[in-house]
Amino acid sequence: MVKKKYLKAPIVEAVIEMRWQDDVPTAELEKIQKKLFSDYPIVENEVTFAVNVVGESASVSHKPTGRKLKSLDGLNIVLLRPNATGFVRLAPYEGWEEFSKTVKVAWKIVKKIIGHQKLTRIATRYVNRLDIPFPDQKTIVNFDEYLTVGVDCPKESFPSLENYQVQLNAKFGEGFVGTIRTGTGEPMLIGHTAIILDVDMSIETSVPQNEKALWLGLERLREMKNKTFEASITDKSRALFKGEQK
Repeated sequence: MVKKKYLKAPIVEAVIEMRWQDDVPTAELEKIQKKLFSDYPIVENEVTFAVNVVGESASVSHKPTGRKLKSLDGLNIVLLRPNATGFVRLAPYEGWEEFSKTVKVAWKIVKKIIGHQKLTRIATRYVNRLDIPFPDQKTIVNFDEYLTVGVDCPKESFPSLENYQVQLNAKFGEGFVGTIRTGTGEPMLIGHTAIILDVDMSIETSVPQNEKALWLGLERLREMKNKTFEASITDKSRALFKGEQK
């Protein structure tokens, strides 16, 4: 498949994740935070809340789950959790070379502190938002004109589809797993609707353990993501990304 570059790439969020077998102590997460502070000085604690109901009484408990480290402009993010780290780039996405270069710098620090941990999952995830103009002053868009993946519904009882959410999961062999999530999103432009196309590719068995194999694996995941993305869109979508509307 020919590699494509778009003038208006629809990527709003790119993620690389490494997950390992054993939880690391909070003290090690704190060390990582301090080492990354110069590049990621904004820190947010992540917590989960649980509601416990016993008879007629209820109580709320919370548990720290990780830390979100942000660059000053908020575009580069490191997610620290006891058993995983995620590296995020928000729009504008500057390409794989720049993104992976930034991740490698932070990952080197993380790996040095957590020591040898068996990786149990590596993944790339790309969230795309397609901003589609309403046709002829109408507020209904034919989603099939822009995506090859979606939902079929009875034409008589559903003459026009306004909102939907779909998730598809597949195993590709060799430990590769893919997930596509697509659906309508919050419009960001006046006179437009938005479609989200979220492509998540991971290796969950026979996960690479050394650095060279790790990055080769992530490269393969990116290539699979690209092929899946191209197979999921139509030429009408491609025209939007090129700044042309057919």
